[in-house]
Amino acid sequence: MKRAGTWIKICATTSLRDARLAIEAGANALGFVFAPSPRRIDVEAAARIIAAIGGESEAISVFAQERDRESSAGGTLVRN
Repeated sequence: MKRAGTWIKICATTSLRDARLAIEAGANALGFVFAPSPRRIDVEAAARIIAAIGGESEAISVFAQERDRESSAGGTLVRN
């Protein structure tokens, strides 16, 4: 359930199952970590998830280096 006036992002999405659960729980956005992290996801896997959710939620890419922007799977880019 989405609340009026509250915007929710769930970060470190690594599976389509988790993405769907987050959306069902009311997330407005899903975060995909491309920066070095135990929660990092590869570009191809993130792109598959983003394609599968079909615009149900905004996708936000988190990266650490400027060069990583070119390898993002799509969505809004956020520098860590």
